Amino acid sequence: MVNYPPAQGSGGGGGSGGVSSVTNSDGSILVTPNTGAVVVEVNPTGAATSDVLAFNGTAFTHAVIAFQKGATVLTPSAGKSIIWRAPYACTVTAVKAIQDVGTGSVLTAYDGGTDLLNTDITIAVAGTWQDGGTLALTAVAAGDSIAIDIVSLAGTPNYVAIQVEFTRP
Repeated sequence: MVNYPPAQGSGGGGGSGGVSSVTNSDGSILVTPNTGAVVVEVNPTGAATSDVLAFNGTAFTHAVIAFQKGATVLTPSAGKSIIWRAPYACTVTAVKAIQDVGTGSVLTAYDGGTDLLNTDITIAVAGTWQDGGTLALTAVAAGDSIAIDIVSLAGTPNYVAIQVEFTRP
C-alpha cells in the first residue's frame, strides 16, 4: 500500500491479505479496491499539487488523466487570448479548431510565446473539428500560460473555437 496520510488502509478483506479499503482520518471510506479499479485524488500535505492514483486490484499506480482546455470566441476578431494557467505539469496531446460557417480562418494555440503546432490550423470545412496535426511542443510546466490565437479570419464565422487536449501526470 502507498502511504499517503491522512488516508490509511485497513487490511485483510476476502483472505487476500491485501488492502480492503482506504479511509480518511475521519473514518470515511475513500476507496474500496475490492470493488474494481478506482481512482482517488490524494493530497497529503494540503499543497496545490496532488497525485491521482488508480488501484488495479494489486497496487496503486499513477493514473493518466486526459482533459481539455479551450474557448469559443463569438463574433471573432484576430488576436491572442490566454485561456488557462497550468497549475501542474502536463502534456499536450492535440490542438483542434472549428468555425461555424465559411472556411479559411487560421487558428493556433501557444504555451507562453511558443506555438504548440508545427503548422497553424486552416479551417477547410465549416462546422467540423479539425486536428492541428504535428505538435511543435508537448511539455507544459506548472505555471505556464496556454493561449489561443486567431491568426486570421475568413468566411465570416459567427464563432470559432480552439481546444487544447492534455494528459497528466
